[in-house]
Amino acid sequence: MANIFGLGIGVFTQGIIPRALGPIAFGDYNFLTSFFSQVIAFLDMGTSEGFYTKLSRRPQEIGLIAFYIRYVFGVGVIMLGGVGLLHLTTAPHYLWPGQVIEFIFLAAVGGLLLWVFQILEKVVDAAGITVWGELVKATQKVLGLGILIYLYRQGSLTLAGFFGYQYFNLAVLILGLGFLLHCHGVPITAWEGLSAEKVREYCREFFEFSHPLATYSLLGLVVGVFDRWLLQVYGGSTEQGFFALSSQIGAICFLLAGSLTSLLTREFSIAHGQSDRERLGKLFRRYIPMMYGITAFFSCFILVQASTITRLFGGAKFAAAVVPVAIMALYPVQQVYGQLSGSLFFATDQTRIYRNIGIFFMLLGIPMTYLAIAPQESWGFQAGAVGLSVKTVLLAFFSINVQLFFNTRYLNLSFTKFLLHQFGSLLLLCGIAKVAAVAAECLSGRLGIWVTFLLAGIFYSLLAMLVLWMFPIVIGLNRDTFASFLLRSKAALLSARDSAFQGKNKDS
Repeated sequence: MANIFGLGIGVFTQGIIPRALGPIAFGDYNFLTSFFSQVIAFLDMGTSEGFYTKLSRRPQEIGLIAFYIRYVFGVGVIMLGGVGLLHLTTAPHYLWPGQVIEFIFLAAVGGLLLWVFQILEKVVDAAGITVWGELVKATQKVLGLGILIYLYRQGSLTLAGFFGYQYFNLAVLILGLGFLLHCHGVPITAWEGLSAEKVREYCREFFEFSHPLATYSLLGLVVGVFDRWLLQVYGGSTEQGFFALSSQIGAICFLLAGSLTSLLTREFSIAHGQSDRERLGKLFRRYIPMMYGITAFFSCFILVQASTITRLFGGAKFAAAVVPVAIMALYPVQQVYGQLSGSLFFATDQTRIYRNIGIFFMLLGIPMTYLAIAPQESWGFQAGAVGLSVKTVLLAFFSINVQLFFNTRYLNLSFTKFLLHQFGSLLLLCGIAKVAAVAAECLSGRLGIWVTFLLAGIFYSLLAMLVLWMFPIVIGLNRDTFASFLLRSKAALLSARDSAFQGKNKDS
């Protein structure tokens, strides 16, 4: 329920921000934040995943937390110091075309705060208090939405104001999760108590885990920055804004599945620590197709309704973003396999295979990006946000299926079944979404875009539920398991209703 609640607020939030900022400011914000997210991913070098898997196996080890706090602090000093030194040169003019230094610093600090929050999320999951963590995040979403609506109505949602809004959200999350961990006896502020020998031991342990990813992380930084930088150079902030809108609308589809990634990684880590490959196979076979099917449910609806959704979220200024939105609607279903399948590599210490696959496809992506974005006189297609969207989805599809091949071979599962499930789910759900869209247009007449959109959503949900009941394999379940899932959902809703009713009578 918390995930659905968060999804609803996320949808509403994304309907306000692009409209308020417009394509240029929205593009500038996403260009800068994307740049620093890539830098942090490089400096992280997979250590946060290593920290999470190790903490899941050894939750009582205070020294592990104390050591990683030092690492995070060191990364922050290096990154902010680097930005400050670059400011003394002409490099900002080339690295961040058309951007002012104040916003560059704001994006850098915001990236670090986001990283700290994500690490705290992992600690919460490793400590087994995920439900409380979801409550903290739900509280932040409500507070954040209220402030966002106020800023929008006051006309104060400028780029600077939006950075301030994001700082507030991250501060609430970091303080909230920090307090939660403190209450449960997790010493996240531990700084003392590490001997020099213990520090060396942790350094060796993390180096052994992460050094295969060093080259991968460096290349990921170059390729990730190159994609958005080239779009900024040849397309400008407007095309950047179109691509950002398509990415963020697509990201909404991944919220439900993404929130379960850390939990599944934890289960993978525990099963691997117990040398239980059979359990690893059962977890992979059951949950990954299910998460793919759930994500595909939202992705297919967005793909078919791309024109309407772009108009609702971005307004007339984002009319040219329809095609990128439709294309990037398919990206979240690739993310499901990418993140969940990738988490198995980390949990089973197969980081070398993960690195080699990633390096190959990142190198392949560099010429693809150039051909997609560069002007025609320089042998490119000059396709802007559309070109980058196509490249992103195609490369993701091929890379995650190579990962999937290695994982299914490791677990002795059928790769072909997983591949057919991907295509079958998408084709079926897209067909249902198209039927629902046509039916809604026929019935709504001239009642307006909102009515037509809501009718299409209702028809699509009903038809999809009917088809899922008939063919539960779409989300990787059999009929008995699907029926059990529906019964548990109904029981949870009835319990929530009864609790609310009793609470009302008590207040009376």
